[in-house]
Amino acid sequence: MAWAVARLLLEDAPLMDAISASAMPSLSAFAPQNLSITAWAFAPLVCLDSPLMYSLSCRSFIRMSEFRAQEIANTSWAVARLLLDDTPLMGALSAAAKDRLQDFNPQNLTNTAWACSLLMFVDHPLLNSISSAAMATMAQFGG
Repeated sequence: MAWAVARLLLEDAPLMDAISASAMPSLSAFAPQNLSITAWAFAPLVCLDSPLMYSLSCRSFIRMSEFRAQEIANTSWAVARLLLDDTPLMGALSAAAKDRLQDFNPQNLTNTAWACSLLMFVDHPLLNSISSAAMATMAQFGG
């Protein structure tokens, strides 16, 4: 539901509050994809639900070893879009990205680099690796 609301850019605060209230009790059962999608869904609407984002951050941190490339990139993007000051989560996302960079597509590379830039989160090894991966796949970026 949250993903659909975000895709429609439906600005409905009571609905987002209800989604948050519904998600909170079951976050411990969320798979990494669900954690990432939930964070992503609140970001396009710039709907900062601090208790939910804190809980998502904690659960994501715990499950980071299970995150795939898209989940890393989408969560990084959501953190940046919401301008969350969450250095521990960004550090965990950065470490996970470095471990899985070979699985990143151009969009994942772009979203992760953009998130680091917007948050001024500087991890030189990650950014150098993203740069190298981007150059190696430049033809896939289009245009």
